[in-house]
Order: sequence, then C-alpha cells, then structure tokens
Amino acid sequence: MNKQKDMLKRTIEKEVANILIKDIENIPGFVTVNGVLLSEDGKNVLISISVLEKDKEEAVLKRLQSAKEYIRHLLTKKIKTKSMPKIDFVISKED
Repeated sequence: MNKQKDMLKRTIEKEVANILIKDIENIPGFVTVNGVLLSEDGKNVLISISVLEKDKEEAVLKRLQSAKEYIRHLLTKKIKTKSMPKIDFVISKED
C-alpha cells in the first residue's frame, strides 16, 4: 500500500474513533476501533470494532450500520480526499 493510502487509513481509524465518542448517540455499548482495511481501489473501507459487552455486539453493529452514511458525511468534513470510501463495520473476532 502506498504512503497516501496508508495515511488515509490511519486518519480514518483515528477520526472514526473520535466520531463514535463525540457524535454518535445511543450506542448500546462501549466500542473500540481495532483497525481499518482499505480496498485496493480506495472505494471501500472496512472498520473492525470490538465491544466491551459481548452480549451487546449485535445491537452495537446494527446501530453503527444505521449511522454509517452519517459517519461518512462527518469524515468528508474532517478529511480532505478526492473521494471518501464507503464504510462498513465488522466485529473483530480477536479472543
């Protein structure tokens, strides 16, 4: 991955973590952003998260999926890039 994509990936990870803390309400659990996978063409990003309360993972994922367009909108205001990738979330399976 080139430097520009790597920097975009790190910036998205940092900004999504901040957005989840400051801008998204009613998340039914404590969420941590574990990593970001950016597609080769830069059009899609998969954000890996973990949820402290394992019994709330499904509810948290549903809430974030419903807010992903809003999160993408906020990212476009914070990150200057030609095209902001489409966002998807996945629960990290690191146990």
